[in-house]
Amino acid sequence: MSRISAWKMGDSELEKKVLALIQATKELAMEIAQLKVDNEYLWHDNENLRRRYKNQKLENENLRNQCGNLKHDNEYLKYQLEPILRGRNEGGTQGAVSALMRTIREQKKDVQRLKVDHEQMRDEKESLEHQYESLERESGILRDRCEKLAIDQEDVRDRLQPVVPQADENMLEVNVSALIAQAQDNGNRIAQLKAVNETLWLENKYQTLKFENVKHDYENLRHQCENLNHANEHLKYKLQQYLLPIIPPTCQTLADLRQETGPYLVDPDGILVGDPPIQVLCDMEYDPVSTIVLHDSMEVDTEIDHCADPGCFSRNITYEASLKQMVALIDRSQSCYQEIGYDCVSAALTTGVTHNVWWVDRHGEPQFYWHGSDPTERVCMCGLSEDCIDPDLPCNCDSEMPKRESDLGVITNTTALPITQLRFGGLQHPEVTNDKYGLESGHLKFENTVFALVTKTKELSKDITRLKVDNAHFWNDNEILRNQYEKLKQENENLRQGHKNLKDQNDNLRQDHENLKHECENLKHECENLKRDSVSLKQDNEIFESQLREYQRVRDEETKLQQNNVEGRLLYLEAIALQIAPQTCQTLADLGVTKAGNYFVDPDGILVGDPPIQVFCDMETDPVSTIVQHDAMKTDAEIDNCADPGCFSRNIKYNASLKQMVALIDQSQSCNQRIKYDCLSAPLRSGDIQHAWWVDRHGKSHYYWDGSNATEHVCKCGLSNSCVDTNLPCNCDAGAPGRGSDSGEITNATALPITQLRFGGLKFQNQKANYTLGGLICKGKPSPGKSAKGKAPQPQQPSGSCSSLRQSGNGYTGYHLIRRKEGRLDVVFCRMDLEETDPEFQIETDARIAEKAVYFDAFGKSSRVGETTGPISFEGTEVNMGNAMEPKGGVFTVPLDGIYAFHFHYYAQNYTAAINLRLNGDARGHLRSSGNDHKIPGQSILLHLKRGDKVDAYLALGTIHTDPHRYVHFVGYLLYPM
Repeated sequence: MSRISAWKMGDSELEKKVLALIQATKELAMEIAQLKVDNEYLWHDNENLRRRYKNQKLENENLRNQCGNLKHDNEYLKYQLEPILRGRNEGGTQGAVSALMRTIREQKKDVQRLKVDHEQMRDEKESLEHQYESLERESGILRDRCEKLAIDQEDVRDRLQPVVPQADENMLEVNVSALIAQAQDNGNRIAQLKAVNETLWLENKYQTLKFENVKHDYENLRHQCENLNHANEHLKYKLQQYLLPIIPPTCQTLADLRQETGPYLVDPDGILVGDPPIQVLCDMEYDPVSTIVLHDSMEVDTEIDHCADPGCFSRNITYEASLKQMVALIDRSQSCYQEIGYDCVSAALTTGVTHNVWWVDRHGEPQFYWHGSDPTERVCMCGLSEDCIDPDLPCNCDSEMPKRESDLGVITNTTALPITQLRFGGLQHPEVTNDKYGLESGHLKFENTVFALVTKTKELSKDITRLKVDNAHFWNDNEILRNQYEKLKQENENLRQGHKNLKDQNDNLRQDHENLKHECENLKHECENLKRDSVSLKQDNEIFESQLREYQRVRDEETKLQQNNVEGRLLYLEAIALQIAPQTCQTLADLGVTKAGNYFVDPDGILVGDPPIQVFCDMETDPVSTIVQHDAMKTDAEIDNCADPGCFSRNIKYNASLKQMVALIDQSQSCNQRIKYDCLSAPLRSGDIQHAWWVDRHGKSHYYWDGSNATEHVCKCGLSNSCVDTNLPCNCDAGAPGRGSDSGEITNATALPITQLRFGGLKFQNQKANYTLGGLICKGKPSPGKSAKGKAPQPQQPSGSCSSLRQSGNGYTGYHLIRRKEGRLDVVFCRMDLEETDPEFQIETDARIAEKAVYFDAFGKSSRVGETTGPISFEGTEVNMGNAMEPKGGVFTVPLDGIYAFHFHYYAQNYTAAINLRLNGDARGHLRSSGNDHKIPGQSILLHLKRGDKVDAYLALGTIHTDPHRYVHFVGYLLYPM
């Protein structure tokens, strides 16, 4: 019997166990390997698919947007084409042709853009198809891999089946033993994993208990620290209460405790904080009490070594206190000072501008003043009180007298005190007696009790510092324990979360794979839809192109018809240009334009000569002004300093050609150009030297600055004989050190416009000059039968209302003067664009103007001191417009109804007088003077008067003084007609 037969007839139980064990081991190994491979491939494939899906989705969205844009452009083309075709069917006009040409150009651009977008869409569609094919190939590769894994699994199963029957009993036993050993090994590994897990659980529990103990210890330490802090604060409070009477912050506290003058310890920066206490001298004899800090230079008349250089001898001042304590003392004090004295023999503090001696403040800055608190006043005490030996010097020692002199001072600048160093020098002659200086004097001793108290204070400070260090250590230990606990807690959480993430990842990968397959199907359908949309858009484009070709043909035919009569088109354009570009602003005014602003004009003629120019039309002037501006319109432009005549030049560039400006001048009634020259010691001419001039349009230089006088150098003030120096033709020619100015208007039409400005003669820095050049202003010539502003001539007599104005031919909307009452004119606003029945047709303004002025100023000038009781008479009047004042009788008779103002004043000169200002005999104002002053009393009143009322100044009592100085004046005038 063969071995195979023997094996087939063996124990059935062994056969089942062997086969089951082999099958289980094979399946376990295959499943593990397959899961690893599948997970790896699935993860990578899903990542690629997800990335490609996102890109594909973005590209699909872009393609969809482009399709929408194409549809929108097509609709827009249809919208534009409809009115154009409708205008063609209706016959069309020149405006329609122009609109048609613009639309054709825009549509050509749109068609070109459509073609470009169509090409981009086709390229993107091909790219999308390639990417989709690539995605299908990758999906096929993935399916092939899965099928290969299944085939490999079947192949392994098939190869294991024939091996078992062919094995002999020995091999079978070996395989069974190996399988049993492998199973046992797997069991051991599982047991090890369980043991490790158990160990980790126990360790975690141990760490938790450990943390609880640490937390409990931390709470105990925190309570201990809080108790120590409370104890320290209590100890510090008791110590401060104990030390406050012994070591106060200043001597003022000791004075409050009724202590006597003497040396004491004080602590200005606070007890038990900052620097140690300091010893001072407390002077209780003054109010407030003085706290004196001593130093190592308290000797009187300390000698200074000879040395020549400024500050060559130095002496550092060492105080019996730290700088911090002294600054704290200054901050606590009402005021602080430090005395300093300097004895000299021919030894100056300052020689000319050289400082031989100075002192250094607490910031290390040198200071040169010897009294007070102002560093800018570098003087001694005698200089401030103006009692020095030489009153022209700030200190006694600066006189360098050959005898002993002295300078004293008190420094009160609390931001500079205390003095930290003294510097002396300028002692060049050894035979001269040595200089000496002095800073406060004093002598102090410490008490033994104070030393013991300071020692005790130092020990207590050390104990407090040690307690603070221990508290800091406890706090650090607690922070370390807290951090360790947080780390253990985070590690445990990370392990738990990692296990959960691994489990969820595999499920997500499978779900993502299914989703990607579904999205790929959707993309395929969208690509089909895009193909159909592309075909439809292509057909629409072909239709639009055919319509545009037809439209182009029709447009060409209509253009040819309109180009037949060239002469007629030129006449038409000239007529339009005449309306758009008149020759001057006066032409615009004649056409009824009333708004001032920038306009284009063509002075040299329409369609001939140079192009039109832009000017500013001032419609408010009469005649209307045409203003040509330039690039130097800046006010008070600065002139650079230079010495030679005309060395500074400024070329003037106008907003018009010279030909156009000359044509404007020829068509104008008058032209001028304003110029102004501001100076500071900068003359236009010195003697026979011309420093400045201007150049006309012919390139010729001119030296006059007002009018049209081309033969001499003169300004406006020279023509009116009103210059600062009447012997000079210009204000600036005086060369005065103050500010001066010359201004004028050049009216020479044959020279204008000014093309260049030249200035010079500015040799020194203190010489300054500025210039201002206005634009070329030309006044228009009004057309026959019209005023200069283009309106019909106004009636000679004012009308009584807006309605009568309209009836007289004035249709101008604006403010007008009307006469409602004899002697006055009322200002109203007439809305000529409204009906007369409209309430807004005539708007009142309450503004009124008197047709005749009423003013008077009566005076007395004869030498007299007496005056009888009655109206005061006068010798004459300075002004008497309206002739309503009769000076001899002193009575003013009101000529027109209205509100009047009156003023009266006289010279008292030790006379008693009482004067009334009367209306029709009734007193309305009163003046009075006593007999012991030289004042000029006055009184002013306003009265509402009727025509025929009488007003006078009535002497009711005493006398008044008049003489040729004209002290007595009675003034009155009409303010507001009624």
